[in-house]
Amino acid sequence: MGPGRAAVSASAEAAGAASATGLPVLVSFVCWEGATLLSGERLADALRAVQPLRPAALLVNCLPPSNAMACLDVLAGGGIPFGIYANLGEPDDTTGFHRNASVTPQRFAAAAAEWIAAGARLIGGCCGTTPAHIAAIRQSLRP
Repeated sequence: MGPGRAAVSASAEAAGAASATGLPVLVSFVCWEGATLLSGERLADALRAVQPLRPAALLVNCLPPSNAMACLDVLAGGGIPFGIYANLGEPDDTTGFHRNASVTPQRFAAAAAEWIAAGARLIGGCCGTTPAHIAAIRQSLRP
């Protein structure tokens, strides 16, 4: 079994253990480029592995906003509520993380509006986002 298959199996095992509690379970994966997990397998394969456990939602997190649509297209095909928690930066060997300040709260909210239009129902922010980014999303949702 290659590293990608092992990661998918571990994800399904963890989701199964969480489901056994009887509580709602959200399953989230990290994709950096396209709809491919950091561990190398396809997001579609990972989703298929956990869908039989009927999670309350499927998500991707800690990915650049520019990569969200590639993942949301895959998530939308799962028949389960889905969402995204994008980050604003990238790993850095020296500091651990480099925040990208070029994505303003308004730009982040505009990207979130596209995710919502694509069907996402859970929206948030990961590494590098600030309360101002989340407030901008909230403000954009007001009628």
